[in-house]
Amino acid sequence: MAGGAGEPLVLLPGRPATWWSYHKVIPALARRHRVIAVDIRGMGASDKPAGGFDKKTMGRDVNEMVRTPGHDSVNIAGHDIGAMVAFSFAANHPAATRKLALPDVLHPDESLHRIPMLQRPGGDTHMWWWTFNPVRGLPEQLLANRSRFLRPRTGIPVAYPPSITSSKSSRYSGSASRSTCVIRSFAMVKAKTIRGRPPGAHTRPGAPSMSASSAA
Repeated sequence: MAGGAGEPLVLLPGRPATWWSYHKVIPALARRHRVIAVDIRGMGASDKPAGGFDKKTMGRDVNEMVRTPGHDSVNIAGHDIGAMVAFSFAANHPAATRKLALPDVLHPDESLHRIPMLQRPGGDTHMWWWTFNPVRGLPEQLLANRSRFLRPRTGIPVAYPPSITSSKSSRYSGSASRSTCVIRSFAMVKAKTIRGRPPGAHTRPGAPSMSASSAA
């Protein structure tokens, strides 16, 4: 989806979302930018190949896409897995990156391997899905056509619950529940590397960068 005029701004959603997750902010951004909201590899209307879900390849997808309409460089923002892809884009294609924004998720590092499997009594949101998602084969089998059951069990608070209507929830879960999208979305989680190296062994982006996280 593309609209507006000005400096190009690429928006990458998380998994298993689509460009539509930005539909509320696109009109405001489009007043000053040429907004390009993308379905990343494996999601929504984009192709769903069997492989290529490492973040270097997904970043290359974005680079090739933005060059098609003639953009030599872009501003780029990504959320969740989309933030990892945006980081890879900036690290691997510095000449194509004007500015980089990473809401909520930074590039993977060794802290991912220290996420506890069990939640402490009275503890904060427990990110149990980070240990569940990489299990080979099982998440895809359990959640194909059942993704609507997952969201309420993540424990992630919603900033403004009235904004999540039943129709919006159905649109999200409908896209996320397609069997191919489920399989590809877990492939994204399993491929948490950049340039084929371990988490943390990456090149820092040279572009002006901003990261932000939310709290309940």
